[in-house]
Amino acid sequence: MLVAVIAGRNYQVSGRIKMLLLGAAMLAVGLSGTVAGIVRGLPGGANLNVTIYNCAALLGALLHAIAAFILAAGLHPQTAPRRRPLLLACSYTLVIVFIALLMLGTLKGVLPLFFVQGTGATFIRQVVLGSGIVLNLFSFTAFLATYQRNREPFLLWYAGALALTATGMAGFFLQHSVGSPVGWVGRFSLYLGELYFLAALLVAGRSAQSSGQSLDDVLVLALNGADEKIRTAFAHATIGFAMATVKGHFIDINPAFTELTGYSLPELQQLGLPPLIHPDDREENMELARRMLGGELPDFTVENRYLRKGGEPIWVRKSVSLVRDSDGTPRWTVALIEDITQRKEVERQLAREFDTVTRLQKLSTLFVHDGNLQSVLEEVVEAAIAIAGADFGTIQLVEPETGDLVIAAQKGFPQWWIDYWKPSAHGKGTCGAAAATGRRVIVEDVEQSPIFAGTDALEVQRRAGVRAVQSTPLLSRSGQLVGMFSTHYRSAFRPDEATLRRLDLLSRQTADMICRLRAEEALRIQAMDLQESRQEALNAQDALLLLNQELEQRVQERTVKLTAINKELESFCYSVAHELGGPLRSMNCFSSIVLEEYGERMDREGRNYLERIAASASRMGHLVEGLLLLSKVTRREMVRETVNLTAIVAEIINELAAQEPKRRVETTIADATWGQFDPALAKLALYNLLGNAWKYTSRIDAASIEFGHLRRGSESVFYVRDNGIGFDMAYAEKIFLPFERLEATAKFDGTGIGLATVQRVIEMHGGKVWAESEPGSGATFYFTEGLASAY
Repeated sequence: MLVAVIAGRNYQVSGRIKMLLLGAAMLAVGLSGTVAGIVRGLPGGANLNVTIYNCAALLGALLHAIAAFILAAGLHPQTAPRRRPLLLACSYTLVIVFIALLMLGTLKGVLPLFFVQGTGATFIRQVVLGSGIVLNLFSFTAFLATYQRNREPFLLWYAGALALTATGMAGFFLQHSVGSPVGWVGRFSLYLGELYFLAALLVAGRSAQSSGQSLDDVLVLALNGADEKIRTAFAHATIGFAMATVKGHFIDINPAFTELTGYSLPELQQLGLPPLIHPDDREENMELARRMLGGELPDFTVENRYLRKGGEPIWVRKSVSLVRDSDGTPRWTVALIEDITQRKEVERQLAREFDTVTRLQKLSTLFVHDGNLQSVLEEVVEAAIAIAGADFGTIQLVEPETGDLVIAAQKGFPQWWIDYWKPSAHGKGTCGAAAATGRRVIVEDVEQSPIFAGTDALEVQRRAGVRAVQSTPLLSRSGQLVGMFSTHYRSAFRPDEATLRRLDLLSRQTADMICRLRAEEALRIQAMDLQESRQEALNAQDALLLLNQELEQRVQERTVKLTAINKELESFCYSVAHELGGPLRSMNCFSSIVLEEYGERMDREGRNYLERIAASASRMGHLVEGLLLLSKVTRREMVRETVNLTAIVAEIINELAAQEPKRRVETTIADATWGQFDPALAKLALYNLLGNAWKYTSRIDAASIEFGHLRRGSESVFYVRDNGIGFDMAYAEKIFLPFERLEATAKFDGTGIGLATVQRVIEMHGGKVWAESEPGSGATFYFTEGLASAY
């Protein structure tokens, strides 16, 4: 009776017809046994109860056989949720009515007796018992075969209960008198079979408790199992596959998941899902899971970190979906896990390379626009910390008079630490060691370094929280030491080779800028000295002439030197951009070759990752080309002549329209507009301005672009106006800096070089360029030709 109740409840949850049949069968057996026991106490009941129990046992065997046939055939019939209570009530009621009719018919003498005391079993009783035995043996065979396939302990115990039931019925079939030994064997087998039915339920409950599932889930999985092909694919899949309950308890995993995480299934069942996720990513994952269980998301895919057994973090791409019952009740979650640690490392390296190039360009821009040594040094410290992934940073300069290294800029250190190292002479600490050899010095752990062993500097580093440090010399092009920059770390650490190469680039550029700034400072000092000398020589004509000649000669010499330094710096920037172009083209080329030659051997995810690497390399290649173009603009010799700007603008507009023939843009071009420019440079500047206007009006339905000119005093002013997305004038100064992208424009493709190129071209002509705009109301860019009169 207990089995019948549990089976009925499971049918309500799962809707599986097998559970309904098993419940009805157990109800028939249990209820008939109870009724037979009651009838046995009536006069002549010892013969009547056999008829009731044997007929009900045949009904139970028949229902078991039908359930076993459905199980053996691999069928999974299921009823809709709204019909389950009605079908359950009807089936159980029919069993009760059937047994009631048996009891009434037996007591009224309508049904023949199945056993006559003193005479033995009747023919009809033997037929009923024989049929029940055959049906129970068939059910036993089907449940045992299903156990061999699914390996669920519940099925083995249930098959044993059916076998004992068939054995008990066989004992009754063979006995010819009440109380015979064979009959008692049958009774004992039946009682033992009932205990096996209960044991099957206890085993299922224990399995549910250990796996974190409900008893209903265990029964459904035991009776339905999984297709052999699916289980084989599950076991041999190359990516991790896991099933878990909605509470995060693991049900099953494949070998790939074990290899990825290092945990076996029992270990994961003890651990649970949340501790497997990196603490920094755990809340995001849990929130996505809650939203999926709440019905806000059908599934989700996320890239986050897992913690392998032992604590090693790895990056994974996880796709999670929810398995629901037919009535929408969440049952399990299914997750596909793929290790993307290597791809993440490649992306990180590309991002760091790009960040290095960007910082070097910003340093050059700051140097050109500001020219203040202290500002440049502070920016160098920031760049060094970012490139090296450090916690602190310092830059020291060599005092020309004493040769000492003196801290010129720092970040992250207290004043007492600065006071200690401020008078640092050669030979002290890593900076002194690097200065003595002219080579970089790396200390992975100050506690183990002979440089700090037995010195008070070790205690100073401990107090400041410094555990590791690297110092890189700043050498001029002649090999002279001009300074030192150092990066410091809170934990034992050694930068990798790629980071050290980036630090070398930074050191060369920094040394060049320091030398140039010092040269300019020396020129200013000398110019001041010459001016004072000139004032003193005003009283003497001969001295004045001599002073003028000397001054002109010195200025000319210094100008030549300054020009040489500028050309060296420009050449250096050009070389950096040019050298970066080769590896990027190789990455793009070989990615394309791999996609073309081996693309069919790769799955969709692999091709997607390779295509993303190629796209990143291509984008960085465009940035490098922008740097080369910007460098070429600066190095080019300018030739002014009268240029037909109207014709150039018309040509560029036609070219842009040909690239996007489906776009409709209203263009207005002023007639007969001429200017004094270098033709090639003028076309380059206009192409960038018109290209920006064309790009930032691409999401405007009635896009319009206008080119024209106006007079401002004696000067001609040319402009390009559009009705695109516009920008906030609070950021007007930033738009002409290389690589600066505003939030409004960051959604569009581009390198951030175009407007910097425009400014460089116009400034080469001696003119000015500026912009006026409002967000959502378009933008107007103005520029002049740098002449006192208009053309």
